[in-house]
Amino acid sequence: MSTLGQQLKQLRNNKKLSQPEFAQQVGIYIKT
Repeated sequence: MSTLGQQLKQLRNNKKLSQPEFAQQVGIYIKT
């Protein structure tokens, strides 16, 4: 099982998010 950091890194690569968008996504993941 991959770590949260690896999952988030892969998510950012897949979605090609800009830095502010990625930060918002990370915030959502942490809250849930």
